[in-house]
Amino acid sequence: MIKKGKGLHPVILLLIFFSILITIVFSVTLIVQRTANLRDLKAYRLQLKTRVNFEGQLFSSSLDKVESEILFLSRLNELQRYRSIETEEERCQIENEFIEFMKASKYYDQIRYIDKSGQELIRVDNFDGNPAAIPAAELQNKSDRYYVQETLALPEDAIYVSPFDLNIEHGKIETPLKPVIRFGTPIFCDTGELKGILIVNYLGQKLIKNLDESTKINSGTYSLLNSSGYWLYNDDPESEWGFMYPEKSDLTLMKTDRILWNTVIRNSATQELIDGVLYTSEKIKPFDNYQEGDSPYFFIILNKTSLEEMNLGKAQIRRSHTALLLPECIACLMISLTLTIITVQRNKYRTALREAALYDQLTGLPNRKLLAERGSMAELNSKRYEQVYAVLFLDLDGFKQVNDKFGHATGDLLLKEVGSILQKVTRDTDTVARFGGDEFIILLPRISGVQDCRPIAEKIISSLSSEFLLNNHSIRIGTSIGIVVVEKSRTPEFDDVILAADAAMYDVKKSGKNNYKIVNM
Repeated sequence: MIKKGKGLHPVILLLIFFSILITIVFSVTLIVQRTANLRDLKAYRLQLKTRVNFEGQLFSSSLDKVESEILFLSRLNELQRYRSIETEEERCQIENEFIEFMKASKYYDQIRYIDKSGQELIRVDNFDGNPAAIPAAELQNKSDRYYVQETLALPEDAIYVSPFDLNIEHGKIETPLKPVIRFGTPIFCDTGELKGILIVNYLGQKLIKNLDESTKINSGTYSLLNSSGYWLYNDDPESEWGFMYPEKSDLTLMKTDRILWNTVIRNSATQELIDGVLYTSEKIKPFDNYQEGDSPYFFIILNKTSLEEMNLGKAQIRRSHTALLLPECIACLMISLTLTIITVQRNKYRTALREAALYDQLTGLPNRKLLAERGSMAELNSKRYEQVYAVLFLDLDGFKQVNDKFGHATGDLLLKEVGSILQKVTRDTDTVARFGGDEFIILLPRISGVQDCRPIAEKIISSLSSEFLLNNHSIRIGTSIGIVVVEKSRTPEFDDVILAADAAMYDVKKSGKNNYKIVNM
């Protein structure tokens, strides 16, 4: 049953008035405070932009010299001269050059010379600062690795840059994790024939370590993402390198915060305040100087700083106003109490007028007018949304005898009891109305079909067939119910539905009473 509308609770009214008055009283103070907060936020914005830009430049500068160094290695006299590596002496000479280079740089994990079939011919690994050549028996075929295939397809003096990922040895991710960026360049003989490729593994962990150490003393938290939105460095290590693990493939910024991702991916530098957190980002394109066109290879440095960390959060602002609140709150409370009393009295008067117009004075149930309004709404929803609804027309069996035998006062009590029972056996969304005399109508505005009406009708008959004890009298009655179900494809007028339900009810009366009949329209 749809309950009568009531005005707002006096306490709620008091709070509303109080909130409005407090807002007015403190409006000037809040405007001044907001201006100060905006000024401070602007300063933080500039500071964070500058810092993120600096970290981006620092990150890029660490990679700037890679181009010249890999080309330098590919043009070593020994490598140019002994591309076929026909003797052990030739191999040792090239290995020694690689070892000396790795000692001087300290940023490389591996240097490999691979022939065009993908077989490693020379490999020097960096063992914690002590580079050494790998024996020929331990060299591997890397023809299935993407960076080998990509580098083999390049022209002379071109450089391939791999994604920033984790090193894989013997088909498995190396542990402890070793982040690397692989650089490759092809090696041709004097006749222009491709002889092999040079692959250099750059120690990405040093880049991450530099970023971690550089940002420890700064506001907020920093993270490093690749162009697909995967974290390479984050305050939550479990979210890092998701693309390397099938079970973590959904751990991307695009999945966790699509709005933020769309913002940072579309711009070279962004700054957005979202839900009390200031996000500052910058794209880093360290290899644009030798990659043609608009290269998709880039990283994103992202700083996340909350307003609380800037001392601009709601808690800090609230504390700054606490000392001013008490006297103004007392005045606002007194005014709010007066306004609440006036409003409650007015709402009582308006509610009484409404109930007199729309509700039955005896049972408190909706009357014909309110039933017609809700019936029109059910009819409209049926036409517009193809909703099925039903109308139950009830007439009490034996009610006249109650009035004749026990008097109208007892009959009125019985009608109230019936109304209360009908409200209990129906849903909150249903309407139970007194149609007149001992006739009631129940509107079920949304049902799935005829099957929803049967249990309600049976429950009503069972409840109303029980004994009533009123004014020391034991009373038994029954009810005859006519039910009309309005199907999706039909759109009859609500008044016609009531007439059809009335007719179905009379069929029940004629056939023995205290039962129900369902009709489809």
